[in-house]
Amino acid sequence: MGFRVNWYTRSYTGNKDEKKQLAAVKALGSLHDLAAIPTLVLALGNQSDEVVKCAAESLGNLGPCALNPVLAALAKGNGRAALALGKLGECAVEPLLAELANPKSRVRGSIASALGELGDIRAIEPLARAMHEEAKGAIEHNNRLAATKALGKIRSPRAADILIAEVDSPAGGSLGASGMRAHAAEALGDQGDPRAIEALIRALGTGGAGGHWVRSAAAESLGKLGDARAIDPLLHLLVDDQDGPRRSAAAALARLGQGQWCELVHGDEGDLARLTQAKDLRLAEAFILALVSRVLATRRAAAAALRDLGQPEWSQIVQGSEGDFLRLAKCGDRRLVEPLIARLNDGHTEAAAALAEIGDLRAVGPLLRALESGQKQAAAAALESRFAEEEGVGAVLQRYRENEAQQTAAAAEKARREAEKAAEGERVRSEIRSLSLEDLIHNLQHGNAPQAGYELARRAEAQGDPVITALLTAVGDQGMLARYRQLKRSGQWRNSDAGMLIVELTRSAIARRS
Repeated sequence: MGFRVNWYTRSYTGNKDEKKQLAAVKALGSLHDLAAIPTLVLALGNQSDEVVKCAAESLGNLGPCALNPVLAALAKGNGRAALALGKLGECAVEPLLAELANPKSRVRGSIASALGELGDIRAIEPLARAMHEEAKGAIEHNNRLAATKALGKIRSPRAADILIAEVDSPAGGSLGASGMRAHAAEALGDQGDPRAIEALIRALGTGGAGGHWVRSAAAESLGKLGDARAIDPLLHLLVDDQDGPRRSAAAALARLGQGQWCELVHGDEGDLARLTQAKDLRLAEAFILALVSRVLATRRAAAAALRDLGQPEWSQIVQGSEGDFLRLAKCGDRRLVEPLIARLNDGHTEAAAALAEIGDLRAVGPLLRALESGQKQAAAAALESRFAEEEGVGAVLQRYRENEAQQTAAAAEKARREAEKAAEGERVRSEIRSLSLEDLIHNLQHGNAPQAGYELARRAEAQGDPVITALLTAVGDQGMLARYRQLKRSGQWRNSDAGMLIVELTRSAIARRS
């Protein structure tokens, strides 16, 4: 080891000050000396992200000679070693792919990130498999997210196709599914493939749990891609009922040359009022779509905004109440279909009837999926009333009715059994309550010990000494009888203590019989 390497190594290992450690690592990296590799690998385990990043870049500059020491650190569970592998270039691809394929690896998320940094097309299919693995817990879910983000860094049509398919996947109704779609939307912004525009525009209408994450990510990526086709859909998102998507839409529009919206959208309750002051007729359709917001206040604000834009008729329909959707549907405006579908996905039962009222075929698929959700009865009624004659719908409804009948019969049978069990329990309790004290004690010893014990405890608390003395004498527990009499004489006994005593006797009786 050269003098300078030795000097800076001692400077790194002998200091706890982050700035001095960082200076030592930078100095070691500037030497381009292979003797510095062990210390730089050691620095990958530093608590400071800046020190780790500097060590990874320095190891990357040393090339293939650093590969095996970094792989050894990775094998020991140091996920940050993957960051260095991501800087080493092509020589690191195969070892990283091998570790990514290892289901027992504890650092698969870090490996996925490193493969993204390398940008090698050989990683596309392995990352796609990792992206779609079952997430049994938080670690597996984070690994999937890392694989998704890594695909966004690989400039390839195939990688873009995988991400587009993920963004277009049906809403799973869970936060995990929305998180995956949001990361895929974000990755498409990094990808830069213009084919993603239409999928990202569709994603702006995502509802359900975590849907605002998807809408925000899609808006941000549309801003990065810079395609004018996104302007009108982003204008619609300015009146979203959550502040995150509104801010993202304004920022994206600024990237597309329309920075005025950032002055109006602050992400607070006054956004819609400020947007109305803009008197921009392009927002009229956005306000119409906001009439079916899940937030009552947003509906009222949208109706007021339309009134100010010269369309007062909406204020007569939208009252900010539960009947808004159906009243709007009676207008027959097919622009409301997509937002109503989003409300259906959010769990708004009224949206099903509203979609049936409009009768647009775009509602069939979402209504069929809703048969598996909490609004299945409303969805079935909507399909029956308007879409039963459409291809395949009748058969699905028939299966749904049969399944519902089976579930109803099963629930009725369960309720019958529970009622019989409850009746039998009450019969036994009634019989036990009618028994004499001697018969109760006999039952405790030889029959229904739990029920007899409950009744004896009740009588002991109510009647006191006669019951307790007779019970202890009958079971022959002289030690417990002596303790009871001592407590009685000293004034420490309370009849409410009898319950604990009889529980102990009941357990002893059951144990002897078993």
